[in-house]
Amino acid sequence: MADVAQYKFKLNDPRLWFYRALVLRVIDGDTIVVLCDKGLNNYSVMKLRLAGIDAPELRPRAGSTESKEAEKSLGAKATARLEELVGGREVMIKTEKTGKFGRYLASVYPPASEKSANDVLLEEGLAVVYGEKRPWRSE
Repeated sequence: MADVAQYKFKLNDPRLWFYRALVLRVIDGDTIVVLCDKGLNNYSVMKLRLAGIDAPELRPRAGSTESKEAEKSLGAKATARLEELVGGREVMIKTEKTGKFGRYLASVYPPASEKSANDVLLEEGLAVVYGEKRPWRSE
């Protein structure tokens, strides 16, 4: 009998936590809904938050009327760009953990790309690193 110990995975093994998924809907610049292929003919619909980034909101709740309108406009641009990158496409996702609202945090890789949509939004100025000051909001 083969030694079972050689097949055990460590929780931080880079081969784990990657899944194929079909993007069903882009909710906003940092949230999507996917049909996730978990393997062995096991699928589920999941709402994912893009890990490590914060994009402007489509419906801002804080700030003056003027700043809300500015954030709403930037939020629409971030949402449109994310839709362009991954909307309706099969992607690879790398899940990390669940966030404070129960959604999985994930890096989302568009087809034939080694760069995540998360990184593209950061590079194009459509999102900031999560936890950093949001320039579109006067806090």
